[in-house]
Amino acid sequence: MRVIVLITDRPDPPITGSRVRNFNLWPTLSDLGPEIKVLGFDQECSTGHTPAPSLFKGEFYCPDRSALLLRTADILLNSFHHRPRSQALMTRLQQLIDEWKPDIIHAEELRMGRLLLGLKHKTKKFKTTCTLHNVESDLITDTGSSPFTFCQSLIDWQHTRSLKNLEKNVINSLDLAFAYSEQDRLRYQNLYPNIKWSATSNGTRASNLSQPLSAEGSKILFVGSLSYKPNIDGLFWFINNVLPLLSKDISLTVAGSKPTEVVRNTLAHSNIRLLDTPKDLYPVYTEHTLCVVPLFVGSGTRGKILEALAHKRMVISTPLGAEGLNLTPGQGIVLASTPKEFSEKINYFVKNTHEQQCCANDGRETVIREYDWSIVAAQLKEAWEKCIS
Repeated sequence: MRVIVLITDRPDPPITGSRVRNFNLWPTLSDLGPEIKVLGFDQECSTGHTPAPSLFKGEFYCPDRSALLLRTADILLNSFHHRPRSQALMTRLQQLIDEWKPDIIHAEELRMGRLLLGLKHKTKKFKTTCTLHNVESDLITDTGSSPFTFCQSLIDWQHTRSLKNLEKNVINSLDLAFAYSEQDRLRYQNLYPNIKWSATSNGTRASNLSQPLSAEGSKILFVGSLSYKPNIDGLFWFINNVLPLLSKDISLTVAGSKPTEVVRNTLAHSNIRLLDTPKDLYPVYTEHTLCVVPLFVGSGTRGKILEALAHKRMVISTPLGAEGLNLTPGQGIVLASTPKEFSEKINYFVKNTHEQQCCANDGRETVIREYDWSIVAAQLKEAWEKCIS
């Protein structure tokens, strides 16, 4: 089986959720037999083609840069899902279709799915699939996407309108669509009932991870992309409402990529430790007792929860933060909805380290059994084989 995979950014270093997934999933899948060619954008370069990252085999292209007026109009009319664009990438993709003759062309995320709409083929002998990491039309309705403060509601309305149209066109063109959780699959199935749907999930490097050490102490950890609005909103809710209720000896560390200026300033004035874009989270997890996931918007499955459990760190999360994961309360994770519930559970488990570690051990065993990248890759391979058979 030959598969072309389209991704939004080069995965090395794996410092965001999507980069972690791409960095681990495609090499793991290749080890299972399929021939994989990865094409994507390098969003940190300016022009032309860049060499593949040293630790990841793939081909990455710089986004095209249009005139300022056209870029401004594009930003006003369309959400980020319509960008980036690269004629060089599309030319290479078309060349691979003609010469390599793939069985599957897979888009990772909706914004790469739009590339499938521009393909030219005389006889379509390949199948097209896409993994949708969120129900994007629902998410943008909750969070908005306007980069401007002027006419914000009008721009958000237009972005939602154009996104729903893109979502419809991409999904209706697919031979198989993957939702990031069973809950998302049911939501999408309701929106697009004529499409073949399958559920996939996030994963983590668990089975081959060095056995994590047990931790004692009063350090708690928040991990997540610090330019992603649901993460920022959840973090600020935690700082403003939960942190004041915690025991005075408990400290909070925030670790994540690309923190906004607002995040930097807020943490600096709150005397909260910030780890900006750490390259390796293993030592970070080692020195902290438990992790918090205060999320109230979004869907899919949280890689940060799976990663924490792989490192044998118990997680306290909102119900929505843990949605989509096959974990029961007490199996590595404890749920809390209000500031009072959050603070009481953090205060309790920081002191009761034996219960905390028993809970974390159960979570790690579940993650190894159900969410290791080898498991996620095998399920994806099976779904593709059924699609092309």
